[in-house]
Amino acid sequence: MLNIEEIKDLPEYRKYLSAKHDFADVRKGGKDYSACSFMDISIRSDRFDEAKNELVKTLGKIVLENLEKGE
Repeated sequence: MLNIEEIKDLPEYRKYLSAKHDFADVRKGGKDYSACSFMDISIRSDRFDEAKNELVKTLGKIVLENLEKGE
């Protein structure tokens, strides 16, 4: 089974963290909120959702492979 440190090394996880940080910057209360348009916020939200979905798919595949191996 994958441990937390192995998950943190996945490129999908790093992409997720980056997208999460970018989105947090433009949300209400974020450092760039007052300078961003609705379109900027929408694009970063979409990127965050896409990165999150990629990470979930990758983790799901890894877990399924481990279950199929009998681990």
